[in-house]
Amino acid sequence: MSGSRSLGLLVAGWCGRAVTVLLVGWAVVWPLAHGRRPELITLVWALFLAGFLWFGASNAVQRANAARLFARVRIADVLRPVCVADDRTTVSQVRPDVDAAVCDTAGRVWGLAPAGARRQVPVMQAADVTLRAVARVQPDGWVCQVSGPDADVTELVRAAQEAGQSVEHLLVLDQVRHPLGIVSVAELGGALRRAEGHA
Repeated sequence: MSGSRSLGLLVAGWCGRAVTVLLVGWAVVWPLAHGRRPELITLVWALFLAGFLWFGASNAVQRANAARLFARVRIADVLRPVCVADDRTTVSQVRPDVDAAVCDTAGRVWGLAPAGARRQVPVMQAADVTLRAVARVQPDGWVCQVSGPDADVTELVRAAQEAGQSVEHLLVLDQVRHPLGIVSVAELGGALRRAEGHA
């Protein structure tokens, strides 16, 4: 989301809050200022509309603040290197310092074999143990396609929210579905908290 878009949401949200205050003032303060009691039906409708408007305006402000926060963190800031390998590939055939996204013979990426997990395999067995044996099955929605590594993390946050609490990692692809890297959801949250702290 661009800065102009988030600024527009912020302005719209605060304008909505101002309209809410004016609406309540019209229903309550205006009659009292002219020596009249507010009419009950007018007061009920005004409070109902004010609650609806305030909720919408506050939601816009929250979305704007979130967009401005997401814009402070680039995807490249939270990416870890990744390779995509067939699940019949052996542990010894994969670079030991790179996470491996594991796919089946049809090319469907279904699991993740982190470098740390593969290091648990004894060296003498690494040529016999396949990635299928050490990979962790990943939930639906863990693959996220983005415009590029220099984009902000809005798409990553959206993907993590849609995938739910079961997702711990996101496989990040570019627009032509080339793998850019792996993102830990926990590390993504940490980067956003650090960015918020430096606001």
